[in-house]
Amino acid sequence: MVSLTVHAAAFAAAVALRPRGFAFGDLHAWSSTWLPAAAAIVTAGALVRFVFFRSSGLFVSLVSAAIAGGWLAAVVTGSALFPVSIGVERAVGPAALALALATLAWATKLRTAPSLAAAGVGALMGAFSIFAERAPSPSTRPLGGELAEVKGEPSKDDAATGQVSFPCGKEHVRVRPLLTFESRSPDATWTALAPPEAFGPRRTFEAFAKEKSGFRARYADDGETSLVATKDAKGLDIEAVSRLPRAVYSHLNAFATIYVPFEAAVAFGPTGRERFDVEPEDYPAGRPLRFAYLGADVAFHVVRASESANGPYEELASGRLGRDEPLAIEIGHRDGGAGSCKLTFADWTSQVSTEPSPSAGWGVPQNSIQLHARGKEALIVLTLAETGVGRGFQSVGHAPGVYRNRIRVDTVMTAAPPPKASAPSLRPR
Repeated sequence: MVSLTVHAAAFAAAVALRPRGFAFGDLHAWSSTWLPAAAAIVTAGALVRFVFFRSSGLFVSLVSAAIAGGWLAAVVTGSALFPVSIGVERAVGPAALALALATLAWATKLRTAPSLAAAGVGALMGAFSIFAERAPSPSTRPLGGELAEVKGEPSKDDAATGQVSFPCGKEHVRVRPLLTFESRSPDATWTALAPPEAFGPRRTFEAFAKEKSGFRARYADDGETSLVATKDAKGLDIEAVSRLPRAVYSHLNAFATIYVPFEAAVAFGPTGRERFDVEPEDYPAGRPLRFAYLGADVAFHVVRASESANGPYEELASGRLGRDEPLAIEIGHRDGGAGSCKLTFADWTSQVSTEPSPSAGWGVPQNSIQLHARGKEALIVLTLAETGVGRGFQSVGHAPGVYRNRIRVDTVMTAAPPPKASAPSLRPR
């Protein structure tokens, strides 16, 4: 009875805490909602019938066999699909529990054939639930290109963090245009199961060259990256190129990160002059996140979560934004103070994934532009494919290839390497 009670509670918790809002035919709808809900109902039903109605123990015996089969299949499937994330050390405990449950189910069986059939059904459910946690094939679309040549030794100060600073009114905004991974999965599953070395940027500053109109820099990271910033009489051009030799599966990452040292509001080109305040949000529950994304419907959506980063999501504005069209983001003071700057991203729309996110649900894709406020500062994070929006630590992939990030900054008169301060973390996860 204790085992059934614990499992009924666990199945109910899975329904409450796992991602929701998927289409009926989506495998995540089944792994996160329908299967655990069915398991919770059946397990609770077996308990109620046995405890309150003193009915035959056959139903309890069959449910116990199904749970044992589910655990055994889950352990085997997880070890086969995710040999790094669920290695021998991590599999020992679940395997011992699965064997104990199987021994208990066998010892308490009333009919052999029905118990074996129930164990088979449970095994199918367990294997499917683990298989559903494997990331889909990468759906980003690297544009290609060539890395810039850089001849020069790296310095302690210049471009070490891969940022470019520029004036925005009376203050300076910084943008880090480098493709940066904060958490990775070595075998395309939850990053929470990844080894410690899978977390944090892997970036080494290799070369730097100051030029009359800007600078060039080169980095080694998850692949290779170059950064070129060039000023002219009207503004600033930035080009970052990153080469990934192999697919990278990640939970948190950034295509570009904008650090704003004041309380900010932003306007997006596809939604006209409407401004959206960058407000604080809470994690894992509390104040809602505001973010934008490019949908498979070739429309740009600005939405607000129900709580934290979780759906359902309320649409605040939308507008057309086709593939290969540039995206403009204007940053101004939240209180309407003087001074603003506009960043135009030439390559974001071309490379994003518009496939459904396994963590968000409700039709939200893998790409996003997240608006975070931290005290009197703002953080704007552009992604091509990640799972920071929604629930859990699922990963999605960046396809191997060369990614290009060209940014035009308007009303900027100077280009400068970044300050000495290191870049703050992307998000509180």
